Amino acid sequence: MSRKRTLICSIVLLCLLSGNHGVFALFEGCDSTFQINPGTTYLQSPYYPNTYPPWTSCRYQIIAPVDYTIEANCTIDLPSNAGQCTTEHFYVSTEGDPQLRDSEQFCGQGTFTRVSLFRKLTLAYASYGNTGRFLCSLTIRPQQCECGWSTSTKIANGQEVGTNEFPFMVGLQNLASSTDIFCGGTIISHFHIITAAHCARIQPDASQIIAHVGFTQISTLNNSRYAAAYRIRSITIHPGYTDDPPVNDISVLVTNILIEWERGVGPICLPPAGSSTFAYQTVDVAGWGTESFAGPTTDALMKANLMVVENSVCQEKYDVPIYSSQICTTDYSGQGRDACQYDSGGPVVWRSSRMFLVGCISFGQACGQPYGTGVNTRITYFLNWIQQVTGYTTCVKPLG
Repeated sequence: MSRKRTLICSIVLLCLLSGNHGVFALFEGCDSTFQINPGTTYLQSPYYPNTYPPWTSCRYQIIAPVDYTIEANCTIDLPSNAGQCTTEHFYVSTEGDPQLRDSEQFCGQGTFTRVSLFRKLTLAYASYGNTGRFLCSLTIRPQQCECGWSTSTKIANGQEVGTNEFPFMVGLQNLASSTDIFCGGTIISHFHIITAAHCARIQPDASQIIAHVGFTQISTLNNSRYAAAYRIRSITIHPGYTDDPPVNDISVLVTNILIEWERGVGPICLPPAGSSTFAYQTVDVAGWGTESFAGPTTDALMKANLMVVENSVCQEKYDVPIYSSQICTTDYSGQGRDACQYDSGGPVVWRSSRMFLVGCISFGQACGQPYGTGVNTRITYFLNWIQQVTGYTTCVKPLG
């Protein structure tokens, strides 16, 4: 089976298709979407076991139940020319992308197996003058709790975030305000987002909040590949929240519909309760807030690398009490790195083989000052409450 020139052939075809309209036009006469359930489903080319007609094409978008993956075992017989896929092309997108971006391409004779990344899989073929045939068996498998992935592993004096670096990042929009993003948030399950309680108090009407996911640039939000917007159904503010002094500053938002996992959208991991204080370890904070105190907000999602300090050190910087339910971060570089206005509610992220949510941005001093220290809600302290509110649907993983 020939596939070593897959990349070259795929690029040529996708260029010929020239965007969304070309892809949709190619499969206009044979385009299907279907759901599969437990058991084995068979997908075969038109007229199988005979060959499909030349100059035909079909696309099959397959969807499994939530938190299942799809295993495709395919046998193909598509003519190739000296190891090149010249006229017959069979495509597999393990992301389930209907536009077949980043898909693998196959031709020749043989059998292969591919497993979808999440619950969607797209298969397709396109013929440019010859004939061929294929048969695939499709089986669904339960997906273990997955979280904290990144496709590439400015807040005040920070740096721009890489594309899909933080798939769990949420920008909250208040429909009753002209501000694009008024707070940040973090995806922790298919229906749940963590943000600060004081963000929820800004707009207590859940129906007036939109959660934007899968994007980094506000100005190009609608053109982002993974961008999606979710209405909020309900808000749960921690019952012990007070704003003077600021304490228990955490809330959980529930979306109206399920948040679909994709390479650029997914949940962050939660660390086990009492697993670590994270003192003197580096973390990232991220948001679309201002780049300096009272300055303009940024169009791009920005991040800043900070260091967790012990609460006793943090207390020396503040007149209000610092509690064990809080975790403090400081600009160890002296370059004025910090979270700032409108970054509230966003994540404090500890990186290992996965990314973990260790804090939720709460409050600070005048941001952007060298060696400044910010105060965040400590996630491990509230893990039991989070689990109860979300119905134990989050991913809690051992650190490492």
